[in-house]
Amino acid sequence: MKVIIAYGLIFSQICSFGSSTIFVRFSPKYSGQSLSDLHAFALLLPSIGLIILALAFSFFGGYFISLVNEADAILLQDKLMLLFVLTAALTYTLALSGYLGSILKTTLYQTFNELLTKVLYLLISVGYFFDLYDFYTLLVLYIGSYGFIFVAVLIYSLKQGLRVGSAMKAPEKAEITRYGLYAILDKGSSILVNNLDIIMIAVMIDLENVAYYTLAFYIGSVVLIPQKALQMIAHPVAAKAIQESDFVLLADVYKRSALNQLLIGGFIFLCIWVNVKEIFNLLPDKFGGGQWVVLFIGLSKMFYLMSGINAGIIVYSAYYRVNFVLNVVLVLITILTNYWLIPLYGVNGAALATAIAFLIYNAAKTIYVYFKFQIQPIDSKFLLTLIILIALSISGYFILMPGSSLFLSIMMKSVLFSGIFVAFVNYLNLAPDLQRFASEILKKIGEKGRKSS
Repeated sequence: MKVIIAYGLIFSQICSFGSSTIFVRFSPKYSGQSLSDLHAFALLLPSIGLIILALAFSFFGGYFISLVNEADAILLQDKLMLLFVLTAALTYTLALSGYLGSILKTTLYQTFNELLTKVLYLLISVGYFFDLYDFYTLLVLYIGSYGFIFVAVLIYSLKQGLRVGSAMKAPEKAEITRYGLYAILDKGSSILVNNLDIIMIAVMIDLENVAYYTLAFYIGSVVLIPQKALQMIAHPVAAKAIQESDFVLLADVYKRSALNQLLIGGFIFLCIWVNVKEIFNLLPDKFGGGQWVVLFIGLSKMFYLMSGINAGIIVYSAYYRVNFVLNVVLVLITILTNYWLIPLYGVNGAALATAIAFLIYNAAKTIYVYFKFQIQPIDSKFLLTLIILIALSISGYFILMPGSSLFLSIMMKSVLFSGIFVAFVNYLNLAPDLQRFASEILKKIGEKGRKSS
């Protein structure tokens, strides 16, 4: 099932033709009927991509998949229709996320995309665990959950003002199409890289190792949870700042995005890593080596978070073609490092390859943004936060809690090290944005409590 999802995610990034980025980049320039026409054209592009994919499936079946891995082609040969439905749902959901980002209405979308999907996965898995249906039905329900998310996001987008005019009357069609082609790998590069790992493990080792890698990969990927919400807020602001040549605002958004992503993502990474030995002691022995996958995948996500919105700055500027080149380089580095490291270290090598690729990729983007805009995301608060996280993560990994209960140990270490981290952050005033947000939430809770009493 994970292999099918991997191909669906890869195909959806290609079929989208950068539609989500088109919404954010071009929407601030138009209003009224012109904006509705732009919406129509932005949604037409992924439709064209899906038509091309449908024709490829019809005439060639899984031939192009067999070029990557014959075993995957055999696995998918009777499931191409399900793969196409999955790809379509993912493609249009991705496009609509761009519209919601352009109007700064991302909270409910993130709830749909993160929380609701996990709840649906859990319910579907429980039914399969109790033998209520077979594996094929499990697959249908799993893919159907993506369709459900798409419908929910579509209804929400319409309620938030999405209006579709005439695609043929859209302004700047040639420029938008050219931009979309270059932006295909904008948000999809990390998805491509992560799923290339899975496909290459299946090719070079076996499908059983895909299961081991996927579990550890998901644990490490939890670090990236705050990135989507924060960047969907920051990207439209950055796009507007670039359009208006407000580089003071751009520099401020850049630094704040990097610091807040480091704070939240680093806090999650800290809680995972100090408990990683206990977590894997709770799992069967065959998952034992997975803690190094968690480390390398977690680090790869941290490299991404620490670089702030450098990709967005490039994409929304006149230098958007460079982002495409950097994303192609990222994919090539990932393939080469996987071919080098998987034979040496197995699934740990795949995770290490991802960490190396993202380190080089994000360093290159940060350097490029600095030379073109004379801005960078690092300041004293950023460095202090990083030092604290490194020190706590190293010490927490080696400290053992007394007692025989693994669950109790996890709770104690989580409370201890998260408490120390939060204390440092508050004392050094490292998170003014987050503290202000927390104060507003507490104020609202207090006001509701007084009204109810």
